[in-house]
Amino acid sequence: MSEPGQVRLNAPAAESGGGTEITPMKGVICAQFVRCGNRKCRCHQGEPHGPYYYRVWREAGQVHKEYVKPSDVEGVRAGCDVHKEFTQQLRDLRKDREQLTRRIQSEWRKVTRSRKVRLDPH
Repeated sequence: MSEPGQVRLNAPAAESGGGTEITPMKGVICAQFVRCGNRKCRCHQGEPHGPYYYRVWREAGQVHKEYVKPSDVEGVRAGCDVHKEFTQQLRDLRKDREQLTRRIQSEWRKVTRSRKVRLDPH
């Protein structure tokens, strides 16, 4: 289950207990129930078919949807969770970097101002 241009990062599957790896994937798993086109089918009396599982993600402003086999649902869900955790860690790191940059710039301004004051002979 990979999308074009996806960076393949592998993380150990700690929760599965095995030596398998989890591939991070954008999106979430959604279960959907559907009605078929047969008017005499049970789904038209209130018992829709399903659940059918899909991985749904947004990319470049478009929503993408990919069918996930029932046997793959837990692995794909784990991949989505790994990706979500990874992107949250990146956001946190970016925020920390921005704060550090502001502090460094502030300190730099103080140092350069104090030098100007000392060097100014007037």
